[in-house]
Amino acid sequence: MVIYLQKGNLSAFIQNYDSVAVSNLTSYSEMLNTRLALSLPKFEYTVSNPLKMPLLEMGMTLPFDEANADLTTWLR
Repeated sequence: MVIYLQKGNLSAFIQNYDSVAVSNLTSYSEMLNTRLALSLPKFEYTVSNPLKMPLLEMGMTLPFDEANADLTTWLR
């Protein structure tokens, strides 16, 4: 898990938050290992995202082939 603890103005941080900022923040030189006490409220999250068609369109057919799909090696 990566937790961003911004320095300064949160609004400015959010306005400038993009893929380049994420890449810069997660570079090895910017990462800092820190122990902290973290508590999160209990929450539930559900999502409905039908991925079968996009995955088939990208060429990932084997997991959806009932005769040839073998995902047992992933269960370890």
